[in-house]
Amino acid sequence: MKFRFILFSLVFLSLIFAGGFPLGGQSPRKALEFLEDQEKPVFAENHNLPPLSHWRFLSPDVAKAFADDWGYALTLHVRPDFIEQLDDPDSAPGRIVRLARDHPEVYSLQLVVAPSRMFNYGLSHDDLPEGTFYRDADGNPVEGDYYFSPLAPNSAFVRIGRLFAGMIEEVERYAPVSIIINGGEYGLKKPYFDPRRIAGQDPAVMEAWRDDGRSWLEFTSSHKGRQERIVRRVLLRAAPEARYIHYSEVGGGHPRRKMIPDWEDHDFLYQPGVSDFAAPPLYFRHANSGFTGPRDMLSQLLNARAQELAVGAEQAYYWVSAGWYRRDPDRIADVELYEGFLKMCYLAGGIGTIAGYFAARPYQDPVEQSFPQFLAQGRVHAYFSHLDEFLFESRLLPGPDRHRWSRDLPAYEFPTGNGDRRVLARKHRDRDQWLVGAWAADGRAGPVEVEIPSAGTLELEAAPNTNVYRIEIVDGMPHKREPQP
Repeated sequence: MKFRFILFSLVFLSLIFAGGFPLGGQSPRKALEFLEDQEKPVFAENHNLPPLSHWRFLSPDVAKAFADDWGYALTLHVRPDFIEQLDDPDSAPGRIVRLARDHPEVYSLQLVVAPSRMFNYGLSHDDLPEGTFYRDADGNPVEGDYYFSPLAPNSAFVRIGRLFAGMIEEVERYAPVSIIINGGEYGLKKPYFDPRRIAGQDPAVMEAWRDDGRSWLEFTSSHKGRQERIVRRVLLRAAPEARYIHYSEVGGGHPRRKMIPDWEDHDFLYQPGVSDFAAPPLYFRHANSGFTGPRDMLSQLLNARAQELAVGAEQAYYWVSAGWYRRDPDRIADVELYEGFLKMCYLAGGIGTIAGYFAARPYQDPVEQSFPQFLAQGRVHAYFSHLDEFLFESRLLPGPDRHRWSRDLPAYEFPTGNGDRRVLARKHRDRDQWLVGAWAADGRAGPVEVEIPSAGTLELEAAPNTNVYRIEIVDGMPHKREPQP
């Protein structure tokens, strides 16, 4: 029974990542009817925010609707079968690239690269050079499997990058690529796979680690960063004008840093230079307690942001989700609170998001469950498109306290006396102006009072969808007003 369950799960997941359930069984007509009934947000003209992204396969008509009205790029998965269809103007990939080619002033093209599928796309283990995988003392693959080694040579990742770069070059023949999303989760795995079981059987790796002198976390993270920078360089040679976003493994700060005693065994350290923008994952009730509770999402966000800001990563482009893969409706977030959380993401330094929703038939209806998440992101993106100058020309204020988990880093928020009423503030670099957000994470609106350096004491109203205030000094006194996009 266990084997059958695992087999079903693998087949199901492969279909999802391959786009086999474009709308989770729902027709494009239903999706378009749903979108047509929604009030469209108003974007600022000529704003500088990048388009939004997502990880779903959508029919061309649905993808066009999201791009027309909700701030999204057109999305194409980089897969051999899709690349083969580019010449066919009636195929879904063919229609997507022609939209981007014929209307570049309207549509941006986002490519999804999934190197975790490399061995399904024609690459073999024998194609990669000696030293790519862990080997035991006898020179055999550790435990009879192919686990990537931290010492894997640069040439291995040049080869991996070229597999996908070749397909990206084919896309570039038709339309310019604006964003490349690398889904990660391949190559050198997170540290909890390694130190006690796999790596310990490779004498060369153990010797290199001892000679290095750093912790296992620092050692593996630095090598993961080296490997992923190589893949990045190879891919961007194929699309030099594209922005490049890497999944959180090393592309963003660790949201759970020091949250649990053995946190070091569960992720890598953030490695600058892998992703254009820091990209931590923030999925509702996935390794967190939701918007409130002991492991809430905003505390995790600020934990990651503190690590990123410490090395100068001002902007972020988050992987977000209001819930997926669960029968339990409590694991799908309230959309109003989700919008409030997303506004806090932008106030913390975000300039865009990736909608990380995955279909979960038959437990959820993707149109009813995932599309409201997409639309919430579109509304918040439109809201901040009117404030893009402020986002780029300001800094997140550290607040008076240390982060409650990472005590060596600032909290980057201002205490309100109520743990569920959260306040973030940004200060313009050149003017005495502030952008301040007050979020009622528990859904209960109410007043808060905070002390912001130079701006003074502010009385605000925390709201479930986050009230955002523009603060400026008028006649020596702080004056607040809500931005009106």
